[in-house]
Amino acid sequence: MQECTFTSNLKRIIGMMGTVLLLVALTAPAYADPTQGPGPGPQGPDPTKVPEEDDYKQTPYTGFGDFNGEDEEAAATKYFQYGRFFALSLGLGFESVSGNRGALWQGGFPLVELKAHYWFNFNFALDLDFYNVGHFYPSASGPNTTVKMSYLGANVRYYFDTKNLPAGVTFASPFISIGGGSYSKTETSGSTAAGTPDSAFGFAAGGGFEFVASPHSVYVVLEGKVHFVTFTDTQNQTSTSSGATLPDLTGEFYTGTLSVMFTW
Repeated sequence: MQECTFTSNLKRIIGMMGTVLLLVALTAPAYADPTQGPGPGPQGPDPTKVPEEDDYKQTPYTGFGDFNGEDEEAAATKYFQYGRFFALSLGLGFESVSGNRGALWQGGFPLVELKAHYWFNFNFALDLDFYNVGHFYPSASGPNTTVKMSYLGANVRYYFDTKNLPAGVTFASPFISIGGGSYSKTETSGSTAAGTPDSAFGFAAGGGFEFVASPHSVYVVLEGKVHFVTFTDTQNQTSTSSGATLPDLTGEFYTGTLSVMFTW
């Protein structure tokens, strides 16, 4: 009787343990074999294979930074290879005068000009300019009055981009210039001592052509300018040698020069 009871209890315990093991097997999470690939179902990306986010991000504040100047760097490299930096030029030309002063003054040749040049890039350059020229005019009662005139100033020069223009225009290398400086004139009548210089600040504008004589070495420059300056005698009434009276001495100054420029 006891043996039957023990056998019955043993079967009940084994049945209960089997039930518990079955429940554990059904409810426990599945662990993938590390040697196998990912199992079925959605899987996230492998973090070891995802590239890290860049430290630098493009923003409106970094769009024009110096570190984004690949085009500027290429242009600078090209200029240092093919461009010009400094130059000296010596020129010869003439100066004429318009208006009432032009009706009085004569001469204006030769004009001697000396310039120093500095280039910022292919298109822009700075000129330091000096020239000296002589004029004269007949006096109503006596010998001619001589006029020594000089200019010292600076000009900004702009060269046009001619790479898409005809070969003749490209060869001429046209440019325009604008600037200003100090104009000075000294009038001497007959054998008297030189008069007091009359100086004034004025402006100049013009343009010209630059022809290559020897690439990156020697150039021939043809340039014309108009100068706007008002001296202290500009509003003075003046009599000419013929007896005519000029109400004032207004007028602009025009210069034309042919120069030889040496660059390096």
